Amino acid sequence: MLAVALTKQTSGVYSFVDQPLQTVLPQALNYAELRIQRDLDFLQARTSNNYTLISGSNLFSVPINDFLILETLEILQESGSTVVSSMPLTPVSREFIQNCYSGASQGGTPRFFAMYGDTFGDGANTSINVLLGPQPNYAFPIRVTGVIRL
Repeated sequence: MLAVALTKQTSGVYSFVDQPLQTVLPQALNYAELRIQRDLDFLQARTSNNYTLISGSNLFSVPINDFLILETLEILQESGSTVVSSMPLTPVSREFIQNCYSGASQGGTPRFFAMYGDTFGDGANTSINVLLGPQPNYAFPIRVTGVIRL
């Protein structure tokens, strides 16, 4: 049985004095807002950011607050500060990259990517990790396109 005490405010609106509900309510609203944004596919929620890959590392981390959903990754070819062309990466499974580009494989320009999850071991979601294949042999500029929180 849920015991809820109602108190009358001067405006005629009743307010709930229920500590467990008040603790869970912000999390429930946050979940609902994110669910609506994922399901309704708002055009304003799409954006892109540019990053730089780390040479010799096939793990690319995007800060968790930058995107809700990653959609595309593109290697940029720049001339000065102007983007001359871009090469989109093909999404594949983690197993494909692990089988084809693991161990002592040669580096090169990444052509494939796979979602790998968030940061491991710390209990907090701080980064979205992406596996790249082959591992970059240069600090390539990369454009990430995805959905942000409005």
